[in-house]
Amino acid sequence: GARTHAAPRPRAASMVGAPDAARRQSRGSDAQHPFSRQPVRWGALVGICALVVAVGVASACAAAFATLAVLGRSTASGGDASGVSGGTLADGQEGVAASAGRSALAAVRGVGVWDSAADALARMGTGRQACAQGLELARRAARAPAPGDAHSPTLLCMVLTSWPKQEPNMRVVLESWLRTCDQAAFLISDNPTSDVRPPKEIVTGEPYDDRGATNVALYPMSRAPVIAINVTGAGRDCVGQREECWKEGFLWRKVWQLYLRVYDLYVAPALSEGGGGWESVPEWFIKADDDSYLFTSHIRKHLRDNKYDPDEPHFMGRALRHVRHKHLPGGMISGNGLIMSRGAFKKLVEEALAGIVERTETARKEAEAKGQAWNPEVLTSPCIDRLGPGEDIATSICFGMINVTAENAEDSDGRMKSLIMQYRDHLMTRHGRDERGHPREWMWEGINPAHELANCCAPLDEIFHLHSFKGAERLRRMYEYRMLEDRLWEVKAEALRPLEQACAALGVE
Repeated sequence: GARTHAAPRPRAASMVGAPDAARRQSRGSDAQHPFSRQPVRWGALVGICALVVAVGVASACAAAFATLAVLGRSTASGGDASGVSGGTLADGQEGVAASAGRSALAAVRGVGVWDSAADALARMGTGRQACAQGLELARRAARAPAPGDAHSPTLLCMVLTSWPKQEPNMRVVLESWLRTCDQAAFLISDNPTSDVRPPKEIVTGEPYDDRGATNVALYPMSRAPVIAINVTGAGRDCVGQREECWKEGFLWRKVWQLYLRVYDLYVAPALSEGGGGWESVPEWFIKADDDSYLFTSHIRKHLRDNKYDPDEPHFMGRALRHVRHKHLPGGMISGNGLIMSRGAFKKLVEEALAGIVERTETARKEAEAKGQAWNPEVLTSPCIDRLGPGEDIATSICFGMINVTAENAEDSDGRMKSLIMQYRDHLMTRHGRDERGHPREWMWEGINPAHELANCCAPLDEIFHLHSFKGAERLRRMYEYRMLEDRLWEVKAEALRPLEQACAALGVE
């Protein structure tokens, strides 16, 4: 059937912070007080500290400022101290940073707030109100967004792989990160005439053999369905930049035909009569390779804090802006990890992929009419079928044809969040320039030269994609990153405890 559906209803407005007027409320009777010019949250926190001095837990105050410094690296595009917006502590466009914590401590000492709890209370206002307003904000910033949480983006994670060769990768991927998605699937090409057919589902929990070593599941009974299709057209399942893959490989054909199948399974039923409606469609469609690790909690936080609307067409990841094509105004997204909003995925299938067969035939006839040899390896027409391994550039061109521009996932300093290698590889690689001043390695094209070595990338607690876990040794490092991701959030929760103790002393839990 035709893959077209009525446009979804306008998305309901997301939760926003309290009006700006709340931030302009009185900060105390002493208008000349030097701390009165600081954001409300800092003055209120000092008020908390002043009060808890009286009950003998003054040490919690300094730790509370350190807590906000730890949590403050996250920034929000809006929000204020009196409401929840984006899940981070923010003052307009400014996040709470470590420098603000140090300035606040200096101001506290400068006004002698440690000398008199009663005097500080008169200056700074009530601590209970500050706790009521700020504690939940801090908790939300320190809590990992998880499947099923309110306001947590829903993710459908799709891993492109092959069977049975990549079965060890599939199991490690499933246990280490794929199981943390709201919904997940492996995308595989299937040959109906083969004696080796893929299963309907991958389930961990049983030992499997990998080069003679018996391994048990780290997370037993993790499971994900397998979406397998018989790829139509000539060619074979071949990956990599080898010559035979360019001549015979049908990787791009495999991808666009699998995307049509994903649409038929996850989008069309929801929009059909009696379906769950547009809101039941996963908000974000993520495609990754079987040698990639995704920090799904960091992805959720990135999408939530930046207030991305999943109904708008967003297509993001590591944007390679040096790739030139008339339909790539923003470059292409590296195919080992790309994120599509449901609005973008629906648009891609209905407006680009659904007509790819007819568009390809038209391009062929136009070439023949001009007396040109038809070579599907050359991208002479936008969003056509062809052989070769470049599925990422083909996907990006199809998006460009429908006016969806690639977005680079980066932090507030412009550093990468989606890495195309492992973290250590980026840390230990310099840009390097040739005699013309161009980067020696393609991966550094379009990157700020200052972003190299220790400053190459976003902080590890913001990174959301690593790649190239090839080979058994590197593959098992995914388990280490699973432990690391969990531990990063535990550290944030531990840093929050002094603030929770200070507020608990005031009766605010």
